[in-house]
Amino acid sequence: MNRSILTRQLQQRRLENELRQREAEKRLRILQEKRREEERRRVKYQQQGQREIKQEEARKREEEERRLRLEIELCLRRAALFDYKFGNKIKLDSFKGLAIDDVTQLRIGVFGPTGSGRSSFINTCERALRQTDKGTAPDSTTGQEGTIILRDYLPELFFHLVYTSGLFNYNANETVQFENILEGKIQPGDNVVSSKEDQEDAMDLHPCPPFVNRLHGIIILFMANDPRLMGGALKDYLKPIRDILRRTGIAPITVVTHRDKQSTEEECENVVYAASAATGSLPSDTFFVTNYCKDNSKRNPETERMVFDILHCALLKAETAVKIMKQTQRNEEEYEKKRALEGTNVSEQVAPDSAEGDQQTFISYTQYVR
Repeated sequence: MNRSILTRQLQQRRLENELRQREAEKRLRILQEKRREEERRRVKYQQQGQREIKQEEARKREEEERRLRLEIELCLRRAALFDYKFGNKIKLDSFKGLAIDDVTQLRIGVFGPTGSGRSSFINTCERALRQTDKGTAPDSTTGQEGTIILRDYLPELFFHLVYTSGLFNYNANETVQFENILEGKIQPGDNVVSSKEDQEDAMDLHPCPPFVNRLHGIIILFMANDPRLMGGALKDYLKPIRDILRRTGIAPITVVTHRDKQSTEEECENVVYAASAATGSLPSDTFFVTNYCKDNSKRNPETERMVFDILHCALLKAETAVKIMKQTQRNEEEYEKKRALEGTNVSEQVAPDSAEGDQQTFISYTQYVR
């Protein structure tokens, strides 16, 4: 083979080798670029994952701090209720000149229609205060239909919650029953059948109960889905109850249960204003609460915070009511003394048993107490 042919073959092999080299180098660069890209992505994902992990850890720390702060708040508020003494809310100085030696306890009645959650509410209060897994109130009344049963709960505290059997069920005698309970004429252990005949028989009532045995505040419960609430029927029906409370100076606390039956915040607000209008409580004194019950037995700090809000508010209203009652009592006593001192002159001007005399006496007394 001549030399020229060999030279061409060698050149051809060199070119082919260079082509293979360039092809290999090109593939190598592509692979290296892919590897570097994968490494960048891996680092990026790793950094992102670390950020997410750090964010999740920070969220858990914040949640734990919030939980601990809430637990500390609950402990402080629980202790305040354990240590509560009369006058802690509006200060004893505001009762100066009033006879409050007989205020050795406060009694707060828990009212509501049948099924409104009165027993569950009392159990929720007991569990929140005592930190137990169960309350002592029965799930439903054990009395016969038409019987009022009262029972005091939390006897270890200065204030007691007073369970009352279901009222506000459109019974014609309920206003009388409510007033008797409010004034202490019906006491725990008394069973008073609410028929018209027995209602006329006052033999079972306490005619002159001491001040400490009456109710000094009330909490009224309703279900959020009570059709009478949103329809306005309860507002009309409870007007006599509102009138009684207004005369006694008691401002009620309203508690609405079954919030889960309302789907929007607007519906919840409407329920609050309807319940407030029905009982006469301020909207700020109207609360939603999720009671502990068989289907909701796990401890919930938010529920306990709401319970403490309700109880602290009820104590404030009860102290205010006691002040009004004691002021009225003092005014009446002073007025009677004034009448006794001026009795001779009054009897000479108007006969005491005349209608005119009664009217003038009422007008004079109204002007005096004002």
